[in-house]
Amino acid sequence: MDVRVALGPAGQVPCRAQKVEQHLRGQAFTPELVSAVVDTLAGSVEFRTSPRRATSAYRHHLASVLLSQLLYRVWDAAGANQVYR
Repeated sequence: MDVRVALGPAGQVPCRAQKVEQHLRGQAFTPELVSAVVDTLAGSVEFRTSPRRATSAYRHHLASVLLSQLLYRVWDAAGANQVYR
């Protein structure tokens, strides 16, 4: 299996979070991995602030929460201890 992570509010057009994808490849699921991947996301993506929509800080927070929830759902659907290559 492979993994792809895309983000919408990080610029003019959606982009891939390639450092996050690299961090996930070849790893077995653990809560520690989720925390590390969320940290990778925070350190590798610059979100923009929109005067009419959301601040950069809010977008970082939301992306971190959604990524964490997504990882738990994906690994649960794939089966325990699934390793992504």
